[in-house]
Amino acid sequence: MTASSKSAIALVALVIALSGCLFRSSDDLEAYHRYNECGHAGCFNRLSSHEKTSVLFGAMEIHPPDLSIEDRLADQSIEYLQSLKKEIETRGGSYEAYSFVSAVKLKRQRGGITDEQMAEMDLPGFCRDQGDIYNMCDFFQR
Repeated sequence: MTASSKSAIALVALVIALSGCLFRSSDDLEAYHRYNECGHAGCFNRLSSHEKTSVLFGAMEIHPPDLSIEDRLADQSIEYLQSLKKEIETRGGSYEAYSFVSAVKLKRQRGGITDEQMAEMDLPGFCRDQGDIYNMCDFFQR
């Protein structure tokens, strides 16, 4: 291998390493790490709506995603969950959608959502729009 080939490989490796670092230093990931350092459920409840949303998106950036956030989301108000749903529709992926739907299921099982509120959220439509989580919609059809 020539010196220029070795240099090119080293440069590619450096770019890949730096891009990984840049990806991992997002505002969402930083919000998640700040929340995670606190270590108890009350920390999440003290966050603003924007910060809670950032924590969710950050929790989905790590590998594997931190699904424990679903329990915290299930304790949130319907108004917050509706705004979170809109944010996920705008910039979310399947991990965020999956965790959101799981949190709503948990809230429903705990008796925290009325039939009227469920209808307003249109979760079957949300599940269909997300595509790869369509099978999670069955719970909402009952």
